[in-house]
Amino acid sequence: MHQPNQVPDANRVGHVKRVQSDQCKVQNEIRDVSDCESLRRSQRFLKTATVVESLFSPLCTRSPLRDTDPPHFLKKELMPTVTELLTEALRTSQSLDEPLQRFVLETKSRAAGLWRLREGHLEMIGFASVADMPREIHHGFIEVTGRVSLAQNQFGIVRAVNTNAPTLAQLDPRETGLTGSASWLVKFACATSLAVPLRDPTTHAIIGAIAVSTEDILHEQHPVWTTIVNLAATASQVLPPPQATIA
Repeated sequence: MHQPNQVPDANRVGHVKRVQSDQCKVQNEIRDVSDCESLRRSQRFLKTATVVESLFSPLCTRSPLRDTDPPHFLKKELMPTVTELLTEALRTSQSLDEPLQRFVLETKSRAAGLWRLREGHLEMIGFASVADMPREIHHGFIEVTGRVSLAQNQFGIVRAVNTNAPTLAQLDPRETGLTGSASWLVKFACATSLAVPLRDPTTHAIIGAIAVSTEDILHEQHPVWTTIVNLAATASQVLPPPQATIA
């Protein structure tokens, strides 16, 4: 018997396909909207992560230096600099051994020390050397140069103070007359050393000296030369005034 309200089979199939097609379009549109929103969330996250990284990257530690690494002072600083460590140690009267040890490591030098002028003598207030330096040489240098008279002009630190100028020592003492420094260069397995006077920032009076020994042949264009001269200028800003200075 004929039922007038019933949709013929062919029409019903076509109707169902159109409905399914419409449903797929709606689902695709929903998926597209969802993907766009996810993309926007990802972009916002990446932007936030970049900002956070820029704020906290200076606090990140770096991997240990390799022999193939260039000196750290040629790189972007990711940790407190040697200058900052040395300045803080001087201001708080802490040991200078750690900042000087860091300086030796990062400049790939062999030894470095700092002396304060007091009553006509240079008194060592900090010294560091490389890990493979024999202990007897390390402590022997401290014993010999722990307190040096300004009359002992055979040492580069004394010459730097007396001449108010950076002083370069070499292995051959005939080149410089610095027999004392030359003998220690041999023991340190170094080629040259550089001593730089420290000057009071107000009076410009000499208040001490800083020195570095290295396997390199130092000259005025060498990065280590520039670095220790700058370090001397910074240390002069915070080194306590000595009891006697040289104008």
